[in-house]
Amino acid sequence: DVAPAPSHIAQATPAAPSAPAAPAPDFMGDLLDFGTVDAALPAPSESAPPPAPVLLLAPQPSLTGEAYQALWAAEPVPAAEKRVVVATLPTDTVAMEAALASFHVATVASGDLPNEIKMFCYGQDEVSRQFLLAQVVVNKNLKEMSVVIKTDIVEKKGEKAEAMLTIVQGAIVGL
Repeated sequence: DVAPAPSHIAQATPAAPSAPAAPAPDFMGDLLDFGTVDAALPAPSESAPPPAPVLLLAPQPSLTGEAYQALWAAEPVPAAEKRVVVATLPTDTVAMEAALASFHVATVASGDLPNEIKMFCYGQDEVSRQFLLAQVVVNKNLKEMSVVIKTDIVEKKGEKAEAMLTIVQGAIVGL
């Protein structure tokens, strides 16, 4: 016979029958697409919505040539500028203007000269209703495009100018 243990010694209580061990998660997933992805893995979480764009351009901006020149002269320092090499030169200013217009960028003046193409265009910030002006010069000999952006926007000026530069450059390079 076994005597009961003294009361000051803890007695082991029998363990409850345990559930079968869960299989180890399969971190490789279903590499061959056999439909056997481990159900123990958490479902992918819904991704966060994309951030709002820094710049939304108004659909039909309107600015006279005189107003463009006045705004350009009032901003002595460019808010953004960049030079890029273009693999293929734009064919003409009509194609360039159409490409820009598809991004809500209007053209005040443009010209196709023997060695370069010049464009003066603009967009209007949908939020502030202020204008972003662009001067585009494509050097035909160097196959280089220069874009200069000026604006009197105060809030997020640099970010909005860079966004405008990207829009203008992308529209023309994408031709």
